[in-house]
Amino acid sequence: MNKSKGLNNRYILLQGSYYAVSVCFTGFMVPVLQKQGFNNSQIGILLGIRALLSVLAQPFFADYFQKTKRNFTLNHLIAGLIVMSMIMTGLQLFNPNFIGTTFIFVAYGIFTFGIISFIGLSLLGITYAV
Repeated sequence: MNKSKGLNNRYILLQGSYYAVSVCFTGFMVPVLQKQGFNNSQIGILLGIRALLSVLAQPFFADYFQKTKRNFTLNHLIAGLIVMSMIMTGLQLFNPNFIGTTFIFVAYGIFTFGIISFIGLSLLGITYAV
């Protein structure tokens, strides 16, 4: 029981830290997009797409990796999601047009916000071996 409580506390700390950082980045996203020349409607669309795709992509990742016949750990999946998120951040530095930025924000939703679902499973020591 004590081990379970410690694991629960680490999970809460990890989730809280992730969302605290996420809120900070989201707060700065609006001025960054305004500086890149987007209006308020476009910024709302971009942030909405990012949130929507995060919800839709997580079950897709879980289903895909359960159906593949490869052994992997969730830590590898998380590392891949982080790398892809970093690549998308780098692409945004090139100040793309609205269509390009939409693609980047779709990827942000899929990769960046998909990370937290798998971090919790990784913390519990769950791996898939199918």
